Amino acid sequence: MTKRPKINTYTVQYNIGNNILRYNLRFYRKQRNLSQKQLSIRTGLQRSYIAEIESGKRNPTISKVYQIAISLRIEPWRLLKPITLNEKLYGKENNFTTFDITINKAKLLTVAEYMDQLIKSIQIIRKKKGWTQKDLARFSGLSEIFIRLIEQRKKEPTVESISKLAIAFHIPVWQLMKGIDRNSIWFQHDMWL
Repeated sequence: MTKRPKINTYTVQYNIGNNILRYNLRFYRKQRNLSQKQLSIRTGLQRSYIAEIESGKRNPTISKVYQIAISLRIEPWRLLKPITLNEKLYGKENNFTTFDITINKAKLLTVAEYMDQLIKSIQIIRKKKGWTQKDLARFSGLSEIFIRLIEQRKKEPTVESISKLAIAFHIPVWQLMKGIDRNSIWFQHDMWL
């Protein structure tokens, strides 16, 4: 009898998150009728960098995801949330409208403000669970030093590291990227205790 190969859950989740990012980036880019070159001009990133994200070869930092999302006129967390069939069929009008309403109601966050919001979410969840940075490191597979540097805003997380934190917290990656809404089902659920 042959043994099953050992599966690393972090690798599986990262691959899922990485695939969601690459497919969503391609979906929203094509939805806006943009080539990779046109998107690279809008974002200020190299065309090859965007191509590497779409092919799954690149693990971008959260600020790069933010930069791309704003250029596509969507909220950054949408690049990491699976696209529903309804969004595929009717998303063009709804995504533009929702984003434009959001822009009109409130000023757009800067990258630094967005990162602060993301890091505060990580700290709130960690403290609500009663975890130290060492506990979070053990559950996420990241080093304690790396988590400390993220929380001190001295190191920028990547999509992979955010995926690992989301796994440890038992929430979807996009929910962590979206931020903590105290009325959210994710925040009120028993898993926070």
